[in-house]
Amino acid sequence: MTAVNTQSVALQIQPKTENKLLLLSALRESEGFCHWLEVHAFELQASNILNEAYASCLKNQLAMKEEKKMKKKATKLVGDGLPRLLTADTFYKLAKEKEKKVREEAQQKSKRVEARKLYDEAVAQWKKNDEVRKVEAAEVKTKNVKAKEVYEKKKAQAKEKGKVFKGAKPTILPIPKAIPKPKLKDFVDGRTNVTLEAGGDDGEVFEGLEEEGGKDEDKDKDNSA
Repeated sequence: MTAVNTQSVALQIQPKTENKLLLLSALRESEGFCHWLEVHAFELQASNILNEAYASCLKNQLAMKEEKKMKKKATKLVGDGLPRLLTADTFYKLAKEKEKKVREEAQQKSKRVEARKLYDEAVAQWKKNDEVRKVEAAEVKTKNVKAKEVYEKKKAQAKEKGKVFKGAKPTILPIPKAIPKPKLKDFVDGRTNVTLEAGGDDGEVFEGLEEEGGKDEDKDKDNSA
């Protein structure tokens, strides 16, 4: 047995008497009112969601504002708003302590500003020195690579002719080491005499070359024997 929507069927009835006409009109008004209530409920739910999101946003902003306000340095000696006798020993002591604190904070701020200035100058000089070092390191690496290629080429030619290669191994040119970057903490702590000395290492091109050369020479001797 199929379900029948009695309300929908009732709305389709053709009234034949005046009473039925009144009842059908009342039913249709009730149907329209129920539909309006349903739409209004959805609107209220949507409005509630938006209000909740907006309230959460305001709550976060207010919390950040309060936190920022708490971080601000107090400029009042006493924050309760009550009158004080300016010549009293307690108030005079508070004033002296506040004056000392303000003076120390000003000195620390001035020290940080000066340290930052020296740090920026040191970093600028470090960048220049590091650029020069990189150029020199690239040149040294190129020379080492070329020397190795010439050495390997001569050794290969001697091997093809069945001779023992007795050429001198290329001298490894030292690569300029990396310069450590200045640290702001050193300047803040007063260590302004930080020297820009080499600290790291770019690596050697001929790492293990002597061992390889020795092994190759031993092989050449064995082959000639």
